[in-house]
Amino acid sequence: EQFEAQFENKSPSGGQKVYGRTWDENIHVLSWLEGGRFKSFQSIFLEKEIPKEWRKIGGMDFGANFYFCAIAIEPRYNIWIVYHEYFFKYERLMSRHADEIIKKTPYFSQLRRIYGDPSAKQGILDMNALLRKKAKRDLIIPAMNALLEGVDSVKKRLEVNQSDMRPRLYVMDTCTELRREFREWEHDTLPDGRPDLESFEEGNDHALDSVRYPSLSTIHREHVGYRFATVKGL
Repeated sequence: EQFEAQFENKSPSGGQKVYGRTWDENIHVLSWLEGGRFKSFQSIFLEKEIPKEWRKIGGMDFGANFYFCAIAIEPRYNIWIVYHEYFFKYERLMSRHADEIIKKTPYFSQLRRIYGDPSAKQGILDMNALLRKKAKRDLIIPAMNALLEGVDSVKKRLEVNQSDMRPRLYVMDTCTELRREFREWEHDTLPDGRPDLESFEEGNDHALDSVRYPSLSTIHREHVGYRFATVKGL
């Protein structure tokens, strides 16, 4: 059991962890406070708090297990910091979700865009109408939703960059639901007991979806972007 847990990334149930080889709380989790279990935000970024000029985006997953996270982006190395989460696992009015997000999300007014579950078209419309009262514009857009490609994009962010020995994704220790899902999300199992690396456990990935949506969507936006230029004499 110890070998399976430590070297094969399996849980006691026998499933293989999706992020087992890439997620390490000692590397990817930061604290606002000095001297605790985790490295502090200040020790990594030399800032006591997130600077106002850093770009901020979000991710949102709808349904009975509603999840929203806010992400700050360090501009020099494009490092993402998930600095706030809101999670509610029972049915609740959309207006209650919106009130909690508006009131309790630090730097809410600075959020540029929230990438939402594209299958929740009505949820996006309703939430945009509610958040528009504060944001004065539509914040949420449907995200890219390719599961395998999205998981790979998050894994790449979790890899430690050899140039500065830092990953491109950190999670603050206050984001307990996201941390739990990074630790526990598993692949499905084939009939012969081997892990099915192309299928995933359902119902334990609401927070992870909310990180996957912006990770994948911003990659595609960067790849297909273009601009026009003119050259004198042509």
